[in-house]
Amino acid sequence: MYKHFLVNAFPRSGSVFFASVFNIFKTGGAQFTSLHLPHIIGNDKVDNAVVIRDPYECISSLLYKNHSDQHNIVNDYEKYMPIHLDEYMVYVNKCIEFMGSPHLYVSDFNKLINDPVSEFNNVVEKFSLEYDKKSGLENPSEKIKNNMSNFNMLNDKDGHMPREKSDLRKTIEDKVYSSNLMSEAYTEYKKLIDNIKN
Repeated sequence: MYKHFLVNAFPRSGSVFFASVFNIFKTGGAQFTSLHLPHIIGNDKVDNAVVIRDPYECISSLLYKNHSDQHNIVNDYEKYMPIHLDEYMVYVNKCIEFMGSPHLYVSDFNKLINDPVSEFNNVVEKFSLEYDKKSGLENPSEKIKNNMSNFNMLNDKDGHMPREKSDLRKTIEDKVYSSNLMSEAYTEYKKLIDNIKN
């Protein structure tokens, strides 16, 4: 039986991107599911590759994706932020709690975007997956982009590749960066990322 693992992340944090990496580079039979379920992080019956992104970035992106059709989102953004922040903190706290578990790999979003092949190889090694490690691939980001285009995963609000931000997205981001609600989440995020690097 092939091993099954999860690509898990807070929304707008790169889980679809990471799943596409596995779709493109896999050569063995390991199976995976991409989802948003923080409460199963730490479950010793399933391996989780969890992507963690700067809360300022993913909260801004989520507000834009989920609420930008609402006329007053620029003024009402703080109505939605606490809900999203609570869920974000579940991810961060779970990863901190279970850091070192053989069933958890935490991927820094920035590293994933900049070097997806290395992160692919790290997960393969961590979970002893039935994939061949990859190296020296030409234009991996372009291959990922093409894969997601084939599945209609690239658009303005729900795109899963780095892209130009719209004016509204920038306005929402400015509001989020100026909010006092974000400081604790960012502090815990930095603590987790520093832990990954050490």
